[in-house]
Amino acid sequence: MHLNEIMLPEITLPEEGSKVRIGGQEGTLGSLLSFGGEGKIFYSDVPGKVCKIYHSETRTHLRKNKIELMVEKKIRKDGLSWPQEVITTLDGDFVGFAMPELLGQRLDLLLFDPMSLRTNALSRIDLVDFLLQILQHIDYLHQQEILVGDINPVNFLVDKNAKVGMIDVDSVQIENLPCPVGSDEFCAPEIPRDISYANYLRSMDDELFSIATIIFVILFPGLPPYAQQGTQTIVENTRDRNFPYKKRNARAGQSSLVAHLMPVGRWQYVWGILPQEIQSAFHEVFSAGNRISLPSWITFLQNYAVALKAGTASRQIFPYDLIPYPWPSFC
Repeated sequence: MHLNEIMLPEITLPEEGSKVRIGGQEGTLGSLLSFGGEGKIFYSDVPGKVCKIYHSETRTHLRKNKIELMVEKKIRKDGLSWPQEVITTLDGDFVGFAMPELLGQRLDLLLFDPMSLRTNALSRIDLVDFLLQILQHIDYLHQQEILVGDINPVNFLVDKNAKVGMIDVDSVQIENLPCPVGSDEFCAPEIPRDISYANYLRSMDDELFSIATIIFVILFPGLPPYAQQGTQTIVENTRDRNFPYKKRNARAGQSSLVAHLMPVGRWQYVWGILPQEIQSAFHEVFSAGNRISLPSWITFLQNYAVALKAGTASRQIFPYDLIPYPWPSFC
């Protein structure tokens, strides 16, 4: 087993009301805020900060080394839940970190639920605005020579002012310390699906594939790029680059070859209302296996936003949407 995956010596982990050291100062964990696969998040007696306490099985050498390095970086950016202080027990054992408290609804719950879209009266202008905010967070981290790694809608929150915040930032890849988690649907076909992410250093090409994927999944709310009619799974389609959407002005034979694979239902008309430069970019990534730079994606989405606000592009999230709820699921 690689050192990154070796767990730290087992201890009794702090819980609600426990005394801990937050950046060397004694503090108290408040009530439980949330519970996830990596750990628990508690309120604290430090105003504006919450504390993530890792589970025993995720309290590893990798996470300890990474959090200590991230705290040293002293990165501060609005909407980014960057680790700010190391948390230890009173005896000095590493257990987690403190970060800014971000409020809001998880992006996937906001966008991928039909009743939420209807209740919040969201349009394509909102989708593009959320994406541009997400890409700005990612671009900022890239400027610090940091790869996000696990780019996934569940790691973003939208607050009441439509501002997008980024959570679970402790999983990023920084220097030679990898991102230990990932979702197959957001990972490049070249990445072996049987590897341990805790021992795999992602490349910028890997990152750019994930960026293209989250853009697609938000523009087609909840639908992965390789979801299609047929017998293969999404992971198999990703591996084989089976992208089911035809290029604009494609030859008739090519059009008929892929048209019968496109998902039906609410999503089937979305492709046709996207700008041609975004369609072409998706084909470059998901069919040809090339990559589109982050600045290019930002430009394409800014152009799309201009067209949407000018009324020269459809603002409907699902054009011709006459299908009754609930939606079928491709995810």
